[in-house]
Amino acid sequence: MACDRGEVRRNTCAFLGLLLGAGPGTAFGSMTAAQVEVVIEQAVARATQLGVNATVAVVDREGNILGVVRMTNPALTPDPGTATISEGGLGGLEGVTVPSSITAASKAGTAAFLSSRGNAFSTRTAGYIIQENFPPGVRNRPSGPLYGVQFSSLPTSDIIQLPLGMAGDPGGVPLYAGGVPIGGVGVELDGLYTAPGSRPGKRSFQTGEEGVALAGQIGFVPPKQILATNILVDGFRLAVQEGRPPRAASLGVVPDLTALSVAGLVDVLVAPANSPATMFTNVSVGTVSEQTLAPFQAGALVGGQQLTLADVNQILAQAHELNARVRGQIRRDRPQTSQVTVAVVDMTGAVLGAVRNLDAPIFGYDVSIQKARSAMFFSLPNCAVLLGAAEGGAFAPIVSEAAGFGLALNGTVALSERAIGFLSRPFFPDGIPRNPPGPFGSDSAEAFSPFSTGLQVDLLTTNLVNVLVAFAGVGDEGLALQM
Repeated sequence: MACDRGEVRRNTCAFLGLLLGAGPGTAFGSMTAAQVEVVIEQAVARATQLGVNATVAVVDREGNILGVVRMTNPALTPDPGTATISEGGLGGLEGVTVPSSITAASKAGTAAFLSSRGNAFSTRTAGYIIQENFPPGVRNRPSGPLYGVQFSSLPTSDIIQLPLGMAGDPGGVPLYAGGVPIGGVGVELDGLYTAPGSRPGKRSFQTGEEGVALAGQIGFVPPKQILATNILVDGFRLAVQEGRPPRAASLGVVPDLTALSVAGLVDVLVAPANSPATMFTNVSVGTVSEQTLAPFQAGALVGGQQLTLADVNQILAQAHELNARVRGQIRRDRPQTSQVTVAVVDMTGAVLGAVRNLDAPIFGYDVSIQKARSAMFFSLPNCAVLLGAAEGGAFAPIVSEAAGFGLALNGTVALSERAIGFLSRPFFPDGIPRNPPGPFGSDSAEAFSPFSTGLQVDLLTTNLVNVLVAFAGVGDEGLALQM
């Protein structure tokens, strides 16, 4: 049977992926420039069929941006070139407009960061599990299991960043080779950055962005058994996509990226590139061999006390040795061994050690550290003083509101991340409508917005705006994406 050029290249790229470390049993799935090019070309082909220009981004599993293009075909509906954060909330980041390359790359990174050999998640999955009720739109249900995770991996983080953090807007799907996650593809074309399913009674449909991203995924699809739709949380099946994924034949003749660029039909912001070497190094904790980003260290001496290097090793070893006996609920591989990241910080917030299992989702590295830092900060004896004085007293009302809840934030109560999250929900207690929010939360608007959730957003807004201003100041969108 004869194959068109696109099919030959897809098969060749899949084979190269196996040779370059994306085969079964490997911990790191990399991408080649040829694979990136195929994904982009397929996405462009579907966008052209839909009659729209789009911005398409591809990242590898660790979030490295390997290729970004913006379609500029004058015969098609123009790409706005920007996306406005909009879900109907009040305050927060609502109404902020950013370049579409930022949202496309964040969508690609979210799908890559959330996925593993045991589960394949998309940005639709992410949007499904971060809302004020789970499942979305069902009253008297607690918040989603990853409520607030959209503010991990932000460009303001000092750990692992995406251009705009984690995304819940459909249009980001993971890429696999040989059953191993190697990256993600993200698409922006409608000028809106939002989250699906937050309006009760409103049916969800496949978006153009989702359809274009799924076309890019052809030849790099995850195994069916690990799709989010095969995973139940509290008895509810997770979402992964609307509509069926397209077949390769449905794309017709797939265009050549170089020819498109020469013809002025695409603007190549970031040329297709190979994945760099993995950022992680191997490390042993106790009897478990895992991965880390930095050497372990002792904590700062505070009040005559500190975490020693031996303490750090013991904490990490105990956590991982227990985790090795735990079943991973979201995983559908065999065995379903839990894959996590465990982090330890000191009283200054410095990372003393962070260790991830070989197939733990990448987003967990940043999340675990921020969880540790949050629990440490809100348990400090001078938490109220520090929080109340930040940004010229902007958060002093939060301190007062917490005091009204009987929480003095003076170290007399040790707060876990679970407790902090409970105090940050739009309803208090969690999931009960018409109740006021917790002291760290914000009032729920008619439609839940993942971009205006209270203290979590307020604390990062100034720094995030500064990052976006610096991005614009570079003057070269492609260069800024790689900085």
